[in-house]
Amino acid sequence: PPVLVNHITAPNVTLASAIIASAAVPGFINPVRLQLKGPDGVVRVQAENKDQTYWDGSIEQDIPTSGLAEMLNCQFFVTAQCNPHIVPFLFNTKGDVGRPSRWSSGMREDSWRGGFLLSALELYIKTDMIAKLHFLNEVEAAIGFFGTMFTQSTYTGSTTLVPHVVLEDFFKLFSDPNLRDMHRYFQAGSVSAYQHIAMIKLHYRIAHAL
Repeated sequence: PPVLVNHITAPNVTLASAIIASAAVPGFINPVRLQLKGPDGVVRVQAENKDQTYWDGSIEQDIPTSGLAEMLNCQFFVTAQCNPHIVPFLFNTKGDVGRPSRWSSGMREDSWRGGFLLSALELYIKTDMIAKLHFLNEVEAAIGFFGTMFTQSTYTGSTTLVPHVVLEDFFKLFSDPNLRDMHRYFQAGSVSAYQHIAMIKLHYRIAHAL
């Protein structure tokens, strides 16, 4: 099961080691040990369970909504989804928050993005791929992380921020970004967040009232 490392469960874990562990993608980056900061201010590697290591949990369970809801009493979740193996499958046939579809008519709110035929074709291809991954997982024929991809994970929240991704980004997954890339990433993230501001405000008001 995923380990929820936050200010409640592990207040002495350093942010740097937690970030590195969260970015340790299985098969590409080796698991790491967490670092702890003691009362004396000295940072040490975790003493207990020295063989216990941590890695990115986005393959088996990307967003532990159940654990977070129980621990923090959350009703809504703001999710930023940037995983390259997930983003291509996030497709809203009739528009999304802040991105309404106006393909068929300038006034209709139920227009299919790109037209009905193209939208239905893309939806069919993506759902068919997910169904095949489920089948391969059931017959234990999936290799590596494909065994749990889309079968045991929650990849969206109440509000899901999905920055605009271009083909160039997939060729830079394991390379250090330059200054130009960072500016583009921040710009795309800001635009995606602004589109969901109204929905986030609404969720906050409901949660605050509850």
